Amino acid sequence: MTIDDITVDLRVNSKVDSKCKAFADVTLLLGGDGVIKMSGYSVFEKEGRSPWVGAPARKGTYAFFPVVQLIGKVDSLVSEAVLAAYRRAIQPSN
Repeated sequence: MTIDDITVDLRVNSKVDSKCKAFADVTLLLGGDGVIKMSGYSVFEKEGRSPWVGAPARKGTYAFFPVVQLIGKVDSLVSEAVLAAYRRAIQPSN
């Protein structure tokens, strides 16, 4: 799998003061075998830190727990694709 096999539908958060800067749905293209669509990714950014991607999670009684867990290279590829989409979305237009 390469980053070209990943599409991201990103929406920038309208709440400027929020640590959550954007929401994203991610689609993994599996060739002739179909696709996997995962909704609920988030981009977080705090002052002084680089943005990072949070995977979809549900709130439990005491903590959040993951809905989707990617392991290995696919995890870093998805994060890279989501952050690239976020940077394009916040980049000023010329």
